[in-house]
Amino acid sequence: MGAVRLVVAGDQTARVRDLLERAGMRVVAEAETEEKAITIAAERSAAAIVHAGAPNVHCGTSLPTVIVGEDADLHDAAALGAFAVLPTDCSEAQLAAAVELAIARFKDVTSAHAEAEGLRDQLESRKAVERAKGILMARLGLSEQDAYRRLQKASQDENRKMRDIAESIIRTEKIMGITGEANPDGSARSTG
Repeated sequence: MGAVRLVVAGDQTARVRDLLERAGMRVVAEAETEEKAITIAAERSAAAIVHAGAPNVHCGTSLPTVIVGEDADLHDAAALGAFAVLPTDCSEAQLAAAVELAIARFKDVTSAHAEAEGLRDQLESRKAVERAKGILMARLGLSEQDAYRRLQKASQDENRKMRDIAESIIRTEKIMGITGEANPDGSARSTG
């Protein structure tokens, strides 16, 4: 595995760049601002941004950001979303460890966000399928199992996701002016 690729940002980057290079990390570019650093990091496949001093914008959303600065900078940096903060007089070992930790935590956060989004999507799919089943049960007098089988078969026949089929049924029901919600006894509930 090659050296970790980094972008250094801020107006006084020389010391930070020197520390990183002595720690075996590769600085692929320098930028004056966090915004420019993010753009350059994407272009050059950098793993993180190390900012000398506090950034002036929210950081750490697209790449992990490590802040090296004065005490006041560090407090502000934490509020801006930095993944790690270090004082200006940190050692190369401390900086290298902070960068590696920031990259690892960023991967964890990114993974957790992706998992949460996947679970949200699954929940929305399930809700749509349940609603469509209710519509089929009310409109066609089907059992829950038969309504599910109809959705499943339509999904296979049309080579579309079951959620897409369910949403089509829900949209059609809205156009027809019926809510598709069923009363507890299985009969259709009217909206008008």
